[in-house]
Amino acid sequence: HPLLGDQQFDCVVVDEATQASDPLLLVALGRARVAVLAGDPHQLGPVVTGGPQVEDVLGATVFERLVSRHAGAADATVMLEQQHRMHLEIMTFPSRSKYGGKLIAAPAVATHRLEDLGTMPDPLRPRPLWMIDTAGKDWLEQRTDFEPGGSLNNMPSFQFDPSTFNSGNAERVAAEARRLLSRGLPPTEIAVIAAYSAQARRLRELLGEERAAGLEIGTVDGFQGREKEAVIVDLVRSNESGEIGFLSNTRRMNVALTRAKRFLIVVADSATLGDHPYYAAFIRYVDEIDAHGSAWSDDAPALA
Repeated sequence: HPLLGDQQFDCVVVDEATQASDPLLLVALGRARVAVLAGDPHQLGPVVTGGPQVEDVLGATVFERLVSRHAGAADATVMLEQQHRMHLEIMTFPSRSKYGGKLIAAPAVATHRLEDLGTMPDPLRPRPLWMIDTAGKDWLEQRTDFEPGGSLNNMPSFQFDPSTFNSGNAERVAAEARRLLSRGLPPTEIAVIAAYSAQARRLRELLGEERAAGLEIGTVDGFQGREKEAVIVDLVRSNESGEIGFLSNTRRMNVALTRAKRFLIVVADSATLGDHPYYAAFIRYVDEIDAHGSAWSDDAPALA
């Protein structure tokens, strides 16, 4: 910034350092006598475009390289182990899969539930974490290459935006969102996170009134660093070949699974995802805590 001129600083603190590309980060570090970088290398990194070679060079951040170089050096790196967001059952799988089982739930959040906010209990969703397994429902994904892109000369226009959507999942997710609302949870405390932009668009269409009242719908990228009392995550993919696309980037899934404070629903097809080690471990975890539901079991009607 022009106002800074050539000014140097005794200390520069960079928050969300894993989302900063090297060129941007080095501008700040070049003015620091001492630098403190805070971030999570197990969540989304910077957006890098330009092909695989550019991504190989700029995809791994200064923060990640420093953590790797100084791993175990107590005077250089420190892990903040206590978290103040998630119920213990929501926290446990991310802790095991990404943080070596070291995360600790602060006492104030370890057992908090939606019912503590005055919502109705839900006998069909008895745990803070609940997987709705769509295996066998034949809700197969579809591919779209073009999405609405505004208008041109008062005529609808479309832009090239290859993405994936799943109409069956979308209907079920919308029903789950309305079920949460029927429990008395304000729409402003609910987020729906879709793995693909085309699915997020369809969910916005299905939940138009609820969105107008404050319910948020988006993709993972838009929710990093944020939280809601209740979150529904739609993984979208369902196919006969077990193809999961960029869901194999488990840092993206880690972000999605760590946005909820008191209640998390994951809608996913275990038959499609189950061959991937990360998702197989997640399925084992929901089995372990008796939180593995099925899309066959009920149609998620609103509570009376």
